[in-house]
Amino acid sequence: MFDIDEHRPLRGSVNSSSTNIVQQGLMDALIRLFALAITVWRDRPRRDVSETDELDAGSLARGCHQKLVGIPELTEPTTDVSELRERFQTLQQLRAKKPSRLLRDVESAAREATLSVVERVRNAIDGEIGAGPHRTKAIIEQVRAGLQTVHLPEPDPEPLTRFGRVIRGLVEIGRHRSTLPTKTFEYVEQQLSQRALPLYDEALLALAGELVVVDIRRELAELDVFLDELSGRGHDFARNLSEVEAALEELRSETLRASRQSRASVLLEIAGATESEILAGLLARQKCQDQRELVEVLLQKWEADLRVRAAGWLPPTATLGTLLTHISPKTIADSFQSVVEGSLGEGHTLYEMIERSGIARTALDLYERAEQLCHLRSRDIEPFNITPCKLTIVRLPQPVGRRDGQIREEFA
Repeated sequence: MFDIDEHRPLRGSVNSSSTNIVQQGLMDALIRLFALAITVWRDRPRRDVSETDELDAGSLARGCHQKLVGIPELTEPTTDVSELRERFQTLQQLRAKKPSRLLRDVESAAREATLSVVERVRNAIDGEIGAGPHRTKAIIEQVRAGLQTVHLPEPDPEPLTRFGRVIRGLVEIGRHRSTLPTKTFEYVEQQLSQRALPLYDEALLALAGELVVVDIRRELAELDVFLDELSGRGHDFARNLSEVEAALEELRSETLRASRQSRASVLLEIAGATESEILAGLLARQKCQDQRELVEVLLQKWEADLRVRAAGWLPPTATLGTLLTHISPKTIADSFQSVVEGSLGEGHTLYEMIERSGIARTALDLYERAEQLCHLRSRDIEPFNITPCKLTIVRLPQPVGRRDGQIREEFA
């Protein structure tokens, strides 16, 4: 009688039997593939974090300089003497750190130039550790070694001093304008003004260098704290991975315990595929030449499955390393098992295993183990509408495999 869950007997002594698929082979294959998948993933080529080379005071100063010349008060001047004098006075006030709106704008430009590079360094470090958390210690050591080579020059007042000498020369010659021949005055003033232009640019670049050095020092201290925080991620990954391995081992242990119990109960043990059969089936189904190629395919599916499970609280582009660090071990183990089982070829459904074990023999064994399923008295004739001998209730699961329907009909 199908759909036993829809029937509720009122009286009777009930006994039953059912199948127990021994999946030890699947569990063995699962653990083997997990270990190999982690090994293959760890062996993937990784790159060094070279972005620390961008923390160069000279290049950062040039980047800051490009931003400073965009500020109206600091744009490149003409050869007009009054404009040159104004630029010199502005640079003096900025070096003296006299509070003003312009000083805030200048410091903001320097901070923006520095932070854009520091952010790239942070993202590179975070990305590499996310891609390979097992390399966390090595990555941090490499980054710290790179940061120690960052040179922070002392403030250099000489460019502004040279610019100031030319400005004072222009002022001085202006005082003697009436005593000099016109052409001589114009020639000297033009030469000094032309000389002042590159000196102004050098003085502005020196100011940019002073500003970015202040920001770099602050950011280096924060990067050191950032690296300390990241070091904990490596420990989290190692602990998570160990717990995933333990969860898979526990699954195998549960399978073995279930197998031992079935030999002394009404559960009919049906042997599942062996480890070698499962691996061979996976290789054939995924069209892979060897197990390393197979786990590369499984890694892609596994990463995609973990991203779906972590949707909403981890970025959709999170790397496998990040997923393995932040997702719970049980979820990781369930995901890997689901991916492997979903990649199996034919021959692994309940009905296919029954067919392999023998349809007639399986049906007879189940019947004998359940005998007598239900012993009825005469008073139960009317409620159950059967004769008072024995009632056999059979419930077969719905077919899922391509050939399950045919086998189910034969088994029924």
